[in-house]
Amino acid sequence: MGLFNKLFDKETDHANLTKEEYYFLRNISFLKKLHRLELKLFSKLLNKRVFQPGEYIFKQGYPVAVLYMIKEGKIEIVLEKKDNVVILTSLDKYCFFGEPALFVETQRTASARAAVKSTLYAVSKKDFQEFIATHPKIGGKILFELGKRLSQMVIDTNQRFWDAQSELEELHSARSAEPSDGEEDAKKQV
Repeated sequence: MGLFNKLFDKETDHANLTKEEYYFLRNISFLKKLHRLELKLFSKLLNKRVFQPGEYIFKQGYPVAVLYMIKEGKIEIVLEKKDNVVILTSLDKYCFFGEPALFVETQRTASARAAVKSTLYAVSKKDFQEFIATHPKIGGKILFELGKRLSQMVIDTNQRFWDAQSELEELHSARSAEPSDGEEDAKKQV
C-alpha cells in the first residue's frame, strides 16, 4: 500500500452517489459540466481525510502528486521562510488546490495548512491519469475546465505583476521628486 493510500481513507461507498456527495461535486468548478453518471465515475477517485487546525496538508518543497478539494473547513496557502510566514490566500468549501500536481513533476511552491478542522477529498495524479485513459470523454471535459482555471490564474498573476510594477514606478517617481537631505540642507543655508 502506497503512502497516499495510508494517508487517505478509501472507505467511501462509491456504488451509490449520495445527494450530499453529488451536491458537493457539482459545486467544484472543474466538475460542473459533468452529468450525474460522470460524477459517480469520478467519485471513485476520491480519498477522504480530516485535518485538524494547524495540521499541514503539504509543505513547501514537497513533491506534487495530489489535487485537493475542500468539503468542509478552511485551508491557508502560505509561504514560509525561516520564522516568516505569509498567508497568500485562504480557501474554503468547494474550493480546490494543488491542480499543478496533475500536470507537472515538481515541488510544492507553497505550504497548505488547515486553519480550522477541515475535510478534504484528494485525487492522486496516478488515479487521475488512469481515469482519463479509461474515460477520455469525461477526462477531456475536466481537463478543459482545469485548463481554463490555470489560464485565468496566469492572466491574474500577470495583472498583479503589472499593477505592482506601476505602483513601484509611482513610488520611484514620487521619491525622485522629493528633495534629498543634501538638497534640503543646501536650501536652508541659502
